[in-house]
Amino acid sequence: MLQLKNIQFAIPGDEEDILLLNDISLEAHKGHFMAIVGPSGCGKSTLLKTIAGINEHTGGQIFWDARDLEEDGDLEPTEVAYVPQFSIAYDPLTVAESVLAATRLRVSGGNRRIQALTRYALKRTGLWDIRQREAGILSGGQKRRLGLAMELVANPDLLLADEVTSGLDPKSEKDITLLLQRLSREGDGRLVINVTHSLGALSLYDSVLVLYDGHIAYHGPARALKHYFSVESAEDIYPQLATRYASAWARSWEKNRADYYGFIQQDQAKEQAAREREAAAKETAPGKDGEDSESTPDSHDDCGQALDEQATSSSTISLKKAREEKNEAASATDQDREDATDEEDVDIEENDEDLEDQEDSSSDETIEDLIHAPVRTPGLIVQTFVLLARRWRIFMRDRTQFVLHAAMLIGFPILVAIFTLEGIDQPRSAPEKRGTDIAADIQQQILISETNMSIGGLVSGLVMFQVILLTLMGSNNSAREIAGERQIYEKERFAGLKPASYLLSKVLFLAGLVLAQAFWMAAFVEMVTQGLPGEFSTRLTLLLLVNAAMTAVCLGISSLLDSPEQSSLLSIYLVGFQLPLSGAILTLPAWLEPVIQPLVAAFWSWSGSLASMEETTFYDAVKSVTETRIPSTEMCIYVLLCHLAVGLIAAFIGCRQHRWKH
Repeated sequence: MLQLKNIQFAIPGDEEDILLLNDISLEAHKGHFMAIVGPSGCGKSTLLKTIAGINEHTGGQIFWDARDLEEDGDLEPTEVAYVPQFSIAYDPLTVAESVLAATRLRVSGGNRRIQALTRYALKRTGLWDIRQREAGILSGGQKRRLGLAMELVANPDLLLADEVTSGLDPKSEKDITLLLQRLSREGDGRLVINVTHSLGALSLYDSVLVLYDGHIAYHGPARALKHYFSVESAEDIYPQLATRYASAWARSWEKNRADYYGFIQQDQAKEQAAREREAAAKETAPGKDGEDSESTPDSHDDCGQALDEQATSSSTISLKKAREEKNEAASATDQDREDATDEEDVDIEENDEDLEDQEDSSSDETIEDLIHAPVRTPGLIVQTFVLLARRWRIFMRDRTQFVLHAAMLIGFPILVAIFTLEGIDQPRSAPEKRGTDIAADIQQQILISETNMSIGGLVSGLVMFQVILLTLMGSNNSAREIAGERQIYEKERFAGLKPASYLLSKVLFLAGLVLAQAFWMAAFVEMVTQGLPGEFSTRLTLLLLVNAAMTAVCLGISSLLDSPEQSSLLSIYLVGFQLPLSGAILTLPAWLEPVIQPLVAAFWSWSGSLASMEETTFYDAVKSVTETRIPSTEMCIYVLLCHLAVGLIAAFIGCRQHRWKH
């Protein structure tokens, strides 16, 4: 059972805290289906997130199964499921792939259990027949079902849905509401709470919670709503709320709360009795449903007064209609359960690669046992490789992203090679013996100096061009990597995903891109130029490190900022300043150089590559075109490793922060 006692939630204001939830007290049992309604901004989603533990309440107590969640610890990820307003699936993945990945991230177990839970969730939500359809082309109702399927894989006892029916047509809205109702009746019963703006299907709910400006105005059966608020239709409730202060509605509710909770208990008793009669009827005469006996409470009040006869009659009709819909839902539940757990339906078509069945015939566990067994969250390594496999699959299917990376990988080295099509000449040195013609000797020395400066400028420019292009690729690798999927990450983290697993999967994915980009850049330019001066291994190491460092720094930026647009813009600025501040073209003032250069990754990769040429004839030619101090190669490698470490630390800090969008 869920119990809320005097819950308050406040956020900081300019002068004083703003109270979004004020003394919220309620209770609801497992097997109960509750709606939260109210005008926009009244605190519906805030209350749902507070129950889930996303918002930390500033006052009061929350109990789950008599456990004080503040003292005894939050709800476990396997106990609660939260379906947000936004889509939690990646568009390039199919429905089956999305649910399968969610199962592997949330449930520890063998392949047989993972497949059983995935199949169960798909069938339970009516998605089995469209399991090979990409999430990006689903209708609104189908996306809501997919979100529910991805939450059902852990078989939670508490299911919280935040406006999952918003924006749907009436039929889709009713279908989703019926599905939620059936989920509340499943097994031993689970508590399902749905935030909704719609007042058209309230008869399907066991109780309705009406919020107004952070206060409870009503919590009782839908059949008594119109009488309690003295209105002709449910749509008139919101205008009626505006006729009194929220605090006045809250005081009125406190006076009448016990009576209306009595109505809920009576309805629950009738529901249980009806289910027992139906079960008994099926045993004696399959296919014949028992009939519910209807009655209405004989004690009820409108702010302390009894319901009149007309309201009682209207309520009875509404209750009968709701019961008919509930019986219809119960029948559908039986069929869904048969479909989801049928032993003969375990085998999956061979073309369903993501749901290949590898059932162990020696196991004594039934599909029902696998579905309802206790759930344990997988470890760090399992989650990491599930995320890594999913990320590569998304990358390969996202045509725009794939083509952009391929174009940069192939095109950028060609841009560098264009400047070396005629090759790189060897630097010249002045003859040891001077002639008798002094003017001719001077002219020759000037010519040699100009030639060597040209060669030095070309070599320095080629190295810097490679470095800058790799920093650009590094920025493109990760500027949106976390910020672009922050909401999905927050949702998966709420469901048990470890931040370390998430970050490690990103590092492994980006490492593959970095290795391909740096190696191909170095190897292609090396082939075209027939060998730049210095050791190829040293130059490759420096190019690899500058790409990795910029990728890590931009990954850190992506994890610390709120939006992908902000992250991309800052990353572009960061790359844009690399060239002018590197010292390759213009020398920084002596007083500013020690401050700026440690922060410029391009400087260290460029100068480290030049330092590796010290034993060659090109070194003096390169030095002749720059006055910038060139540190040792070892120092450059060390600083780039520091850049890499700082970026990863920033990314880890950002991943551990909560950034739910309220």
